[in-house]
Formats: sequence, structure tokens, C-alpha cells
Amino acid sequence: MAERFYGNPISAATELAPLAKDGDGFRFSTKGMPTYFTGKRDAQTVFVQLNPGMDAEKADAKWTEYTKEFNTSNPEAFIADYKTRQTNFGQIDRLRYDSFDVKQAAFLYEWKDSGINFPKNINWSSREEKINAKELVLMQKLQLELIPFASQKFELNKSQLDLLVPYVETLLDEIFCKKEGRKYVIFGGDFDSVFKKYNETHPSSIVDLTGKIPVKGLKKNDGTDIKRPLYYKVIDIHYHNEQRQKALIAYTFPQTNLANAYAILQEYGRQCYEAFVNTPFIRNKK
Repeated sequence: MAERFYGNPISAATELAPLAKDGDGFRFSTKGMPTYFTGKRDAQTVFVQLNPGMDAEKADAKWTEYTKEFNTSNPEAFIADYKTRQTNFGQIDRLRYDSFDVKQAAFLYEWKDSGINFPKNINWSSREEKINAKELVLMQKLQLELIPFASQKFELNKSQLDLLVPYVETLLDEIFCKKEGRKYVIFGGDFDSVFKKYNETHPSSIVDLTGKIPVKGLKKNDGTDIKRPLYYKVIDIHYHNEQRQKALIAYTFPQTNLANAYAILQEYGRQCYEAFVNTPFIRNKK
């Protein structure tokens, strides 16, 4: 059964081919295992990324490695093993250093009562402490992906953004399945054009509470200003006109030049947290 799974391209992934810019050369993985979520599904904190960052061919090739211990006797058993793996991925992957996941830990470190039990005064120069922070941030929050199919780049043909409307709906379904709401919802990347397209078919579902705000006073280790400003915005999500959730867009979180700039990321996260908690918001209660 696993071989049949691997041999058949994922139809939803192949249907996203028009999103690639002409001549850009990137594609989404069509045979790799999708990443719909990672971590604790009922977590207080949700961090939404654009999609898993991995070369599509490499992701395709890793299907057998990722699923070698899955029960392939029937689809239900396979899906149950998938959910278990994704829930516990932080422990499964605990010994591997990954700068992107450590970035998440640094960004979220100042978000109080996030449900992530970070130790005090993490030493971002210590590999051991960074790996421990990586495990915590993967296990104790919920991570979602706008597109669950891996690609090395994420530069979309904006004339085809209507293809992503169902994916936004899937994200919101998962975010709002926790009846009492989430404490923190963060979108890491530039989601503006996607949300604008979603609002065309679901009017006023995603509303700005602030403008796009630059982070203040960030310095490199040598004391000079960083070259590219970091930005954020606070938004209000109306879910089917019944529930509401305050959220934040951390536009520049995915920047590759921030891969090891943990002090900058921690300050970026702190300022985003302060903006989030200080932006007025009243959650509707049904």
C-alpha cells in the first residue's frame, strides 16, 4: 500500500502548478508526505508558515523514509500513524539542529503564557540549549502550513491566488476548532495578497487592526542598523461571522538572513508581542 501511495502523485499538489511563476523553475512536491500540521493541535499558540521549505525532489524522495514504520494495511491506520508522527515530531527530531525551528523559538521566547515552557535566559550560543528550545517549540505549539506541499522557494503567480482560497479555509477551520479560541495566532510571512483574495469570496473575514509597522531599534552584533526593516501587523479574523480571533502577521520572519540572528529575532518577537497585547480587541462569544 505504501508503494502505491508513493507512486501516485498527490492531485491537490499537481493542481497548484499554475501558482509557479513562468520560467521560475520551482514546483511543489507532489509525491512527498504533506505537512498539514506539526505539534499540539489544541495548543494555545498557533504559528502559521507559508509552506514546508524543502526542495521538491528531495521531499518526494523522502516519502519512504518518513513512512517506513507506518501501518499501511488501510488508509485509516496510515492516517492515524501520520497524526501521531506529526504530533510528536519534536521528539522524533529532537537531536537534529534546524535553524528555522530555532528561529521560531527565539521569536516566541518573549510571548508570555504561550504554553511553551521555555527555560529562563536561553543562551543562543549554546547548541544544546538551542536544540532543547527547538524541541519545545515543535511539541508545545501548533504549527500549520498554508500550503502543505514542500518547495524550495515561495514566489507565486498572483493571478492564480484563487487556488489558495480553500487552503485559507482549511487553516481557519483548524485555528477555530478550539471552541474557546487560541491565545496567540501568528502568520510568519507576507500573507496580505492571499488574505485579500480570500476576502473577495468571504467579505470582511480578515480585517486590519493596525497598519504594517516596522520594528524599532534593531541592531547587528557590531552595533550597526540592520539593512532590511522587519515588519508586523495585527489583524482581526472573523470566522463565518460567528467567531473572532486576534492574530499577527510577522511579515519578515522567513527572511533567510535572519537564520542565526537569534537576539534580533527575540527582539522582533518581543515588539510583536507588545503590539499584539496592546491592540484593543473584544472576542465575540456565541
